[in-house]
Amino acid sequence: MGFPDTHDFAILRLSPKLRLDNSVNPEQKMTLQEMREALQTKQGELSQLGTQVEERRSSGKTGAELWSEGEQAQYDGLTAEIADLQSNIEAEERADSLKNHLARTNEQRSQQQRNGRLDPRLSDEIPGTDIEYGELHRDRDSARFSARREEQRCLALHAWACESRAANLITDAHRQAIHDLQVQPSSHIETLGADNQTVQQLRQILGSNPTPEQRSSARSQLERRSIGYDANYQDWVPTAFRDAFEIAFHGFGGVLSICDLMVTDSADQLPWPFADDYANEGHQVDESVDEDLAGADAEMLVPKLGAYDFTSGFARISKALLANSPFDIATMLGTALGERIAKAIERKLTAGNRTDTLGGYMHRGVQGATVPVASPVALTKLQELIWSVITEHRDAGTLVMHDQTLAAFASLTDSNNQPLLAIGNGRLQYAKDVAVPYRVSNYLTASNDAGLAAGNKIVAFGNFNQMKVRVVRQIRLERFNEKFAERHQAAFMANRSCDADMLRGTETANCPVKFIEVV
Repeated sequence: MGFPDTHDFAILRLSPKLRLDNSVNPEQKMTLQEMREALQTKQGELSQLGTQVEERRSSGKTGAELWSEGEQAQYDGLTAEIADLQSNIEAEERADSLKNHLARTNEQRSQQQRNGRLDPRLSDEIPGTDIEYGELHRDRDSARFSARREEQRCLALHAWACESRAANLITDAHRQAIHDLQVQPSSHIETLGADNQTVQQLRQILGSNPTPEQRSSARSQLERRSIGYDANYQDWVPTAFRDAFEIAFHGFGGVLSICDLMVTDSADQLPWPFADDYANEGHQVDESVDEDLAGADAEMLVPKLGAYDFTSGFARISKALLANSPFDIATMLGTALGERIAKAIERKLTAGNRTDTLGGYMHRGVQGATVPVASPVALTKLQELIWSVITEHRDAGTLVMHDQTLAAFASLTDSNNQPLLAIGNGRLQYAKDVAVPYRVSNYLTASNDAGLAAGNKIVAFGNFNQMKVRVVRQIRLERFNEKFAERHQAAFMANRSCDADMLRGTETANCPVKFIEVV
């Protein structure tokens, strides 16, 4: 059960078990436990290599005697393998989490089938959540109506997905659901995601790299929201799709999870005025000195956030996969498309140049430290970057770097072969009792990238709450009937609009985000 592999940024590569094609990657043959053990082994080898180099440095070795070409190749290979393993482990864990969620949900739905129809008791859990029907409904009639309406919506979405490539899978139950919900035949669907208040609660629950328990809690939060929401909005798209989309979108992590995000109902231009008064200060009153009537004005700025369209690209689903349960299709499609769009936004949030796109923090930030191409990883430069940010932003600061750059910093050791940095639980300790949060974003250039050159920016640090992100609530879903017909696949594409920019004045000293640049 699962999606076929598609574009380079596609998250439909949920796991080896979920692939439908016959291509085999040696790394993908490994079980999750085997990958974890392999990762531990590779990290041990990297640490051992760092120890050997440090021993030679302590004995006065330099140049090729300190760091041979063979060891450089070994280092490059190990860091690349570690990054691949971490990526595969993360994908496998997400796939297992989704598979377990679907299995548990289908089991709950099956147990609530009475007399051939969904008929939950108030003590039953709402499928896919940890809350009971009785927490949201005062009687069984209300609970029964809610459960059956969600079932109808899943059937309607399933029928919509199957219409072009697998019409034989559409049953009388699908047709009845379409009739009852008054679904109009169309290749285009529009639905509303969570409102701004719900999204803020959702982001607090999910945090960064959410656990299965946090995702379950998020589903429960969205289910509570959907009861009142559905009563006022005639939308036949199942909550399973909307909730899965929002959890994947806001639970992707990265820099998007630490920016100041706002959800709006419209796509109209949104002014965001602010004042930069960093260079000015008041003074003590002196009765013998006239007040300066000219004074000093604050720098008033009004950045405007628009709404640039982002697309998931084609998500191809085989006819075999369409035969899965309607709830599975709604949840998996929402998860896949939501995370794809989050990744696309994350890329532009990093490197967007504000010319017909987002204002990325690498474009809007300023240089805080420089490193040579030959040795881009140095603790002193990391400290220089952190202390280049003013206290106001440093106290709320977060480090952002590529996963392989983080691995390179983690391998640094002192003369006693002890790690210079302690990394774990989302924090990086770079001095005694001094630690900062960090986020991994693989849209920055890695320190060991073969194409590393002058001008590349490898680490960012600062107050990312000054990155203002505007997301439009509307989600658009398209079905393409003939695009991949010869492969017996249906294709889907989701779109959502977004914009972002950094609140900062013209002064470089108080810029909220700074970076290490290669020179």
